[in-house]
Amino acid sequence: MVPCQATVEPRDLVTRAKSLMRSTGSRVLPVVQGGRVEGILTDREVLRVGSSKSGVLVMGLMRPAQDLLLPHDPVRMAVQRMVASELLEIPVIQSWVDRSLLGMASATSLLSSISLSGVVEDWAEQAEVTDPDESLRVVWERMEKAGCSGMPVVRRRGGKTEVMGMITRYDLICSGRLEEAAARVRSCMHSPALSVPSSAPIGEAVSLMLKRGISHLPVLRDGSLVGMITKLSILRRWMAEGC
Repeated sequence: MVPCQATVEPRDLVTRAKSLMRSTGSRVLPVVQGGRVEGILTDREVLRVGSSKSGVLVMGLMRPAQDLLLPHDPVRMAVQRMVASELLEIPVIQSWVDRSLLGMASATSLLSSISLSGVVEDWAEQAEVTDPDESLRVVWERMEKAGCSGMPVVRRRGGKTEVMGMITRYDLICSGRLEEAAARVRSCMHSPALSVPSSAPIGEAVSLMLKRGISHLPVLRDGSLVGMITKLSILRRWMAEGC
């Protein structure tokens, strides 16, 4: 469990939540009222509100307070709930009676506590990709449709798919340009992107993700993209294999 970086209240404006996400790097904000966790607001919900809609309240977008954990819940339960809810962080409450916030269970802390074996290629999933000239709005719509939170930015050259950078939901929030028709991926992607060889041990790849504070890692074979691992995809695979 780690300390909670920020919270919002149901009647706060979504613009305030977006500002908190930008300043703290949080992708999940507990919605707290009267000392009780009443819901959760994620980067996904925040991005659904355009910058021109300044009067939208958190209470109209927040998820209900059901994806929560207790301090003594086992690791497997925490992983299961995180995978099912597709959240990188889940609020930890004192009890289901008072729902007072104690902190956050994070994918980072869970990955640090489990044992993984094999090479990266065995854990990689197919990656949705984009290119530097695609519009930010289209990228966001594709992320929503695919249910992903980030895409490698690629160029195809000489039969290879080369990774130029990464763009994530957090990058879109920080850009504040989602509604600009002229805004392109190259304006807010981070480049160069970290990547990992497909033959690398999965443990080394996870250590790199945790050390650099990233949630997505493109997987390369001979310099060409063959897939991607994410914190959630690794936890999902760990659960599926009954590790």
